[in-house]
Amino acid sequence: MECLAKIFGTAGFYYTSRQVLGRLKVTPNSFENMFKEENYERNDEALVDFYWGVGLAMVKQFEQSIFFPDRENVDKDESENGYANILILARFKEWIFDQSSRDKTFEFFSSFVTEYGLLLQIYQESIRHGNGKTREACWMKLLCLFPPLNKKNYRDEAFVHIVHFTTTWPLAVREMFRSNCSISVKGRKHHNMAIDEYVESMVVKPMKEYAKKHTTLSMLQKINMNLELFKHVRRIYMKGFELNKATARSKPDSLPDRLKICWFAMKEKWFVNLERRNVNKYAHNSKSVDVSSASIGIVENKFLDVLSKGEKYIRENFKVLLLRLFPNMDYVEQ
Repeated sequence: MECLAKIFGTAGFYYTSRQVLGRLKVTPNSFENMFKEENYERNDEALVDFYWGVGLAMVKQFEQSIFFPDRENVDKDESENGYANILILARFKEWIFDQSSRDKTFEFFSSFVTEYGLLLQIYQESIRHGNGKTREACWMKLLCLFPPLNKKNYRDEAFVHIVHFTTTWPLAVREMFRSNCSISVKGRKHHNMAIDEYVESMVVKPMKEYAKKHTTLSMLQKINMNLELFKHVRRIYMKGFELNKATARSKPDSLPDRLKICWFAMKEKWFVNLERRNVNKYAHNSKSVDVSSASIGIVENKFLDVLSKGEKYIRENFKVLLLRLFPNMDYVEQ
């Protein structure tokens, strides 16, 4: 989420979130402080809505292109196969390849739908459904995302994780971890949460809340002097486990916001071949909504083709990373 916001933030993500949708709390600072003030949920919703809104715009532009199959071919394919999905998908891929090769803006935003945003969706769903193999595949793709953005700690964590589940762990351990890559706290099927998220929210956070004010030397002395304080300490300790203090609320329908993003993407012609060599940058700090003068420059080159740059980095530095992170590991030279 942090990397996606960094890549697509100035290219339109922050602008559509803040100016078009009025979500003023979605900022670069909210991604830097991901786990404070409900930023995680707010940022996640913004990225998911941006993904579906841009995807809708992409589909609408495809329908208007010459690559969209005519009614005769669709009817013919449906009569032969019972559906026309394969034909439409094949034409859709042709359209993406042709337009991306000629327009940088088209290539940039289509990559969010086909790679970056999709990676986030797949990763979240693999955790939700406890699909260990898909989650491992996501980690292998994520490894290429971190080096170009200078996320060294994330890069090393991903590399170590991949080496563990592909090489160093015995097969039985790998299979056990795949089957237990996430956990269902309330026993609800397909509502799992990641293990590290479980540890952070269910173990670390309550202990921090308790230990922050109630394990000082003076408090320990008081406990020794007055056993009645044990009841008070117990109450304070239990409060640390009250993670969700907010009352239940109904989540508003996300479709209207996604349609607004779709409208803005089509207005800015992100999926129209204008033979652009750059991607426009959008201002997002002002509270005024002025979609007529949104563009303020071009996106830096370091945010373009990030995955390709990351793949090249991993190929060139694979042995260096392996020797540094696993100095005692026996590995085959090739």
